[in-house]
Amino acid sequence: MSSRRQLPVTNDAAGGSDWRFAIRALRHRNYLLFFTGQTVSLIGTWMTRIATSWLVYRLTKSAYPAGCGGIFRANSDIPAGAVCRSVG
Repeated sequence: MSSRRQLPVTNDAAGGSDWRFAIRALRHRNYLLFFTGQTVSLIGTWMTRIATSWLVYRLTKSAYPAGCGGIFRANSDIPAGAVCRSVG
């Protein structure tokens, strides 16, 4: 007998299959460490983006440069500083 608790939750939209297969990979230590590290890294990235936009807004007292930073962060091929300075 397995000491793991069996979860009776099923996903009716997926044809009644249970959702345990989605978290089965977390049983492996290496993948669990990888997944946890990626989660912490992603949260840190979100915090950095919010803090950077907030800092730009507080320093410039304008939402335009903060918005420019958000738009140009999504597409890093565009020289954000030159465009924001010339337009704003």
